[in-house]
Amino acid sequence: MRAFIFSALTLIALGCGASGDEPSGLGGSGGSVSTGSGGTAGDDSAATELRIQNPQGLEARNPVTIRVRATPSGVYRVLFALPSDGGNPLDAVLDRSEAETDEQGYADVVLTPPSSPTTFNLRASIGSLVAIQSLTVADAGVATVEVQPRRVNLSALRDITTWIASAYPDTSCAELPGIPLEDGPIPAPAASKTDAPVIPSVPARRRLAITLRSGHFIGGCTTVESLPPGPVSSPQVVVVSLLNRPIDLAASYLTISFGLESPGAVWQTLLTEAGESARGAVLGASADDVDALLDAMREASGDSRQVFENTRKSELWDDLLRARWGSGAPTKLRDLLGTWLVAGRARFASAEPTFRGSLSPLPQSAPTDASTARLALSTVAGVSATSAGFAESAQVAWSASPDDTVALGTDLYFVRSRLATALAEAAAVEASPDSTDAKGALAAGLDCSGIAADLAAAGTDGAAAYGTCQADCLVELCERALATLYERAADAEGLAPTRLSLTATAKAYVGDAAEIAGLTGDWIGEVVADGMGVTTRGPLTAALPPIVK
Repeated sequence: MRAFIFSALTLIALGCGASGDEPSGLGGSGGSVSTGSGGTAGDDSAATELRIQNPQGLEARNPVTIRVRATPSGVYRVLFALPSDGGNPLDAVLDRSEAETDEQGYADVVLTPPSSPTTFNLRASIGSLVAIQSLTVADAGVATVEVQPRRVNLSALRDITTWIASAYPDTSCAELPGIPLEDGPIPAPAASKTDAPVIPSVPARRRLAITLRSGHFIGGCTTVESLPPGPVSSPQVVVVSLLNRPIDLAASYLTISFGLESPGAVWQTLLTEAGESARGAVLGASADDVDALLDAMREASGDSRQVFENTRKSELWDDLLRARWGSGAPTKLRDLLGTWLVAGRARFASAEPTFRGSLSPLPQSAPTDASTARLALSTVAGVSATSAGFAESAQVAWSASPDDTVALGTDLYFVRSRLATALAEAAAVEASPDSTDAKGALAAGLDCSGIAADLAAAGTDGAAAYGTCQADCLVELCERALATLYERAADAEGLAPTRLSLTATAKAYVGDAAEIAGLTGDWIGEVVADGMGVTTRGPLTAALPPIVK
């Protein structure tokens, strides 16, 4: 028990005399009193003496009740204050500024001492009668704190590398916002993930907020009301429960890949059907491939279309081209295209991953809005996503749960025939190393140079094909015509886009600031075309974008 002793007082009064008997348990004496036979209830002027109890050994922030006594006995109104003269009360607090004494002249006030060592005064007054008591909060010494993480479900937390602990004196965790909290003014040296950090020289017998974090993605705090002083060799153990900082989607920029579950039969069927549409579109209104090529060359001749057509008929160019291509002439172009379409499907089936792109967070107009991101596909089976008929970008709805599971969903729109022909073009370029695109590969495969030479040699003028157009002019017309026919094939389903609706769930790997540093999971989707839907699925991965130097 703390001992309480009544001190000598500073009194402001008139006259002198002797005090009455003290009640049991209250010691102390001395003071000036006015003459009279006793106090009168409610008459403050009757008080002649006022004394304040002197509490010994005040402890920082440890509340203590201090008693005052007025004589003669009676009911008086006592005012309390912590004046700044004669010392510094710092953050000391009284629970009241005034009180009435009981009939014996006693009144109590609760003092919460300051959090740091200091000397200050407590002032009590009844009317013009004043008493001042000097009070001291001594240095309570220091303690050493060993901070241990609460290991409940710690395995479910993120990858711990180091522990950082700190202490905030005279603070509770409720006063500190955020996960993790900012480091306090008293830090511990960093500790490895298997060690407990130790905070030296923490103020003893004071309220403390003890924080613990790893990086800036996991943290926690524990409030300690008081720790006894002790040597470094005997640290006080404080356990801190940890929480993941919520994933910051707004700071998460990723490259993302979608694979296909083998064997991808849904997509092979889709590409086969699209390839047939593309092959069929090559003809347009022409009768066969010979007719289609010469018709396209005629249209490519511009203002000379009629001269071209007259020469074509008079010099029997259709027969010459059929003879050159042989028995397969009616489907010569489409057969070559069909070979590339098959190779393109094989390319799609073997691509790992099938889809590549990037995820970029979109700004939220309000904090309560759902988080969204922009998905920009870059390649599909290694070919440009734009060439493959995919929309340039799509909006993705995504969210992150406390266990670092990320869910996302979006709709991708594409033209099947463009996907089929883009894959076919890539296969054609591989098969024809001297070509850089489908037009060049077709020109080489069908021999535009040989066709031009045969057509130019027909008729009475062996140099000019028609007008001033000679063999090199016909080569250019052939190449332009083949480019037109290939574009016609690519646009076979241009007015009927296909929708790929997908949803995905993935485990997130979290960076230092709680941004997503990687994803591993699965996606499932539905390919919807012509009102029919089929299911497709595969793995999903994501990583931080490469650093551009």
